[in-house]
Amino acid sequence: PVGLGPIGFTSNGLYGGLFLDRNSLIILSIKSGRNLNFFSDWAGRFDLKYSAIGINYKKFVNTSFYINGSVEFRKIDYSRQRYSELISDYDSSTFTGTAIALNIAIGNQWQWDNFTLGCDWAGLSVPVTSRIDSESTNSTDPNNLKYFEDDKQKYMKDSTGYFVQFYLGASF
Repeated sequence: PVGLGPIGFTSNGLYGGLFLDRNSLIILSIKSGRNLNFFSDWAGRFDLKYSAIGINYKKFVNTSFYINGSVEFRKIDYSRQRYSELISDYDSSTFTGTAIALNIAIGNQWQWDNFTLGCDWAGLSVPVTSRIDSESTNSTDPNNLKYFEDDKQKYMKDSTGYFVQFYLGASF
């Protein structure tokens, strides 16, 4: 799949599935992504890496429309440098964390012989547990410390919607 993922940046991955019956599919998914942004000289640099492995259950409710539920184990690596007016230099903040999330999505999938085309049109990802494994910051700037705390909340604990994840595949 390729699209805008639940962490809020582009991701790609591999899915392998097995039809349980004509309308039910169990899927193993492996995804990753990276969001690397360089801001202007005064703002800094942001780097976020995401990897996940999940188990999905897809239920077709008519010919092509489906509901997809999954449990996903995620790993997040976060790094941000922000300009600090207090020290007239850059503060650096990093963390590594893991989370388990429940996801639900709706979409369509079409099959022609061995070719598959599909799209998760909309979904919701809800972290049910998360843990910061390591973190560090050299910031004393209250604004930068607030950004850091907000980002830990956003990427590790907040529920997020996601849209339009296209995928192409083949069946054997």
